[in-house]
Amino acid sequence: MATSVQATKPNNSTRHLIHLVSRAFQSSTPITTVSLQASIADAVERYVKFYTQRYSYLTLPGVDRPVPLSRVYVPLQVVDERSARTLESPKTLKQLHRQRPNRNTEKQATGLRSSLDVANQKQYLLLLGEPGYGKSTFLRWLGYEALTSMGQGNYRHLCIPMFIPLRYCRTEPIDLGQLVAEQLFRCGFPQPQRLAQILLTQGQFLLLWDGLDEVPTPLFSQVQAAIEAFVEQYPKNRYVLSCRKAASYISLKRFATVDLAPLNSQQVATLIRQHLLVFLGVVPDLVLHLKNLMVGLGSTRLSDLTWNPLFLVMLCRVYSQTQQLPGNPSAVYREAIDLLLEAVDPSGSNLPRLQESSINAEIEKALLSESAYQGLISQQLLYPAAQFETQTQTFLDETLSLTSPPDGLHLIQRLIKYGLLVGIEQAPNDRYYSFAHRSLQEYLSARYLAQYDSAIEPVVTNHITDLHWREVFILLAAQVDRSDRLLTLMSAVAQTYINSDRLKGLLAWTAQITEGSKGTFKPVVKRTVALGIALDWALDMTRNLALDNAIDRALNLCLDLTFALDTGVAIELERALVLDLDAHPGINLDLSLTLAIAMDLKRLQAFPDSKSAWLISRLEALKSKLAIETIDATEGVQQALNIWLKAFHLAEDLLQLTCEEAKNLQHYLYICLLMENCRRIAVRVSRKTWDHLENEMLCPCTRE
Repeated sequence: MATSVQATKPNNSTRHLIHLVSRAFQSSTPITTVSLQASIADAVERYVKFYTQRYSYLTLPGVDRPVPLSRVYVPLQVVDERSARTLESPKTLKQLHRQRPNRNTEKQATGLRSSLDVANQKQYLLLLGEPGYGKSTFLRWLGYEALTSMGQGNYRHLCIPMFIPLRYCRTEPIDLGQLVAEQLFRCGFPQPQRLAQILLTQGQFLLLWDGLDEVPTPLFSQVQAAIEAFVEQYPKNRYVLSCRKAASYISLKRFATVDLAPLNSQQVATLIRQHLLVFLGVVPDLVLHLKNLMVGLGSTRLSDLTWNPLFLVMLCRVYSQTQQLPGNPSAVYREAIDLLLEAVDPSGSNLPRLQESSINAEIEKALLSESAYQGLISQQLLYPAAQFETQTQTFLDETLSLTSPPDGLHLIQRLIKYGLLVGIEQAPNDRYYSFAHRSLQEYLSARYLAQYDSAIEPVVTNHITDLHWREVFILLAAQVDRSDRLLTLMSAVAQTYINSDRLKGLLAWTAQITEGSKGTFKPVVKRTVALGIALDWALDMTRNLALDNAIDRALNLCLDLTFALDTGVAIELERALVLDLDAHPGINLDLSLTLAIAMDLKRLQAFPDSKSAWLISRLEALKSKLAIETIDATEGVQQALNIWLKAFHLAEDLLQLTCEEAKNLQHYLYICLLMENCRRIAVRVSRKTWDHLENEMLCPCTRE
């Protein structure tokens, strides 16, 4: 059941905030004038109004007026996957990996918790999620819960919520305190710099930092460091930080990390029903429409991987107009945008539209696509207003088919009305535009690349490992008629990262050691199993935190790739990775778990039976030896590791990766995983091309 964001009247919030801010002033300098008290009261009222208008309403595509968030919000759940990472030991990452639930458990949605409960419990929270999962919406909703309840409602802490998009961090030096003071200044608080300092020191804020992944790459490390320093300086506040899951390889002190869980079928049905009521209104056959959508989602190419709130909203918009389901996620965005730009008069005639403007929808889409693409090229999610308005007018003036170019500013305002763009005013002379959602910018960038094929190769070469472009490549595969060239280019770039003899030797080993095995799954899956086992051993051998971190990331990408290729095998592989030959064994070394894992690998049949049989026999012999002899634990661990390496003919040198090699392996595996994601959503890939590319995965490069 959705929690209402209007549980407490704003007047109560205003009184609580006035008291809180007045008390903050009194702690430093007593308030002695009526005018100062009146200024505080006026500023608080403006802040409540500002926060309510900006963050408690949503602009939905094709809906004339903003919709209250309480009307359409569906409470989210999280997977409490990782606790705060206290990197005290080079083996901490591996131990965390052992403790967390496997990926399949997450997919079965076990052990889920209410996002609100977690936010109430955790003072420092890092919220990860896939694109469109509702991270920003949750932060907005949480902030409004805090504002309206003031510690007496669903959010139990008395805090001043402040929503700060981190994409505003565009230049150095990074001053997060200034961003807080600017919001107070904007609402007319007296002495905003001083007040911000007092409130932060007292811990009176709930700071909602949205979109760490939207920070430009050159500033990412600086912003991360600024966040850690800010939290250390002002530890009493509460913090919620959101970031895309693909960009989650970050280590923030103090922060507990959770993942937004995919929507379950009940949440999907609730979200669809609420948005159909917005788009269709109360209609007699609403239940039938809901049933049609739910059945369609389960029987088309719209897999559960795409069941995120943004996608479902777009789907409801398309369905409300057409009563049909598009063929893939990219088509959902395409048809939703087409419907917005080609909207007709309610009477059924589009003559009013034709009389209104001399510009057609195709030119509008071309403008949006070019702006989106150029923005991503320069890592620009916020467009300075003057620059964007000038670029728009120039585009229109230079378009030959427009004999009488329309006014660019008027067009921008219309696109804002359609819900494709948003205008942002930080100060009277500090205005910006952005796309209504980053996924729209990514879709339109993919559309641009699909229109201009010559741009694909340099984008793949320069941006394939850039997380800002991940969704663009996936959406591009769903837009071009044939994705063979795109995937081939991606494979070629991936191979450039296997650039050392050790990495080439490691991949060669995965192919050699799995050859002749009896497993019925694909050879590429067998190679991912071999690489996962090898990286797990490499993690046992490291004595350096940075290297430990890098290998752990590569191992997680290897597991993700295995899950994408064959879920059943991946579950078995992850079970095998509980072996920790570097863990402190105590006085007695027990090889029971080691033997059990060897048995599991034999049943998996990723390796030839002769290798597994030799491994088991030698481990049993070592176990018998330990039963009658006293051997130093460290020596026993080394003997066990040597048996594993000898059984699978793996030279120890191949596991002694450098940090650079581990990072290159990360890039390689990331691209392989991205290729699989693109293949699954592509309109068409020839069987011959994919078989060739798949056979090359995790094999040493044979190209000239």
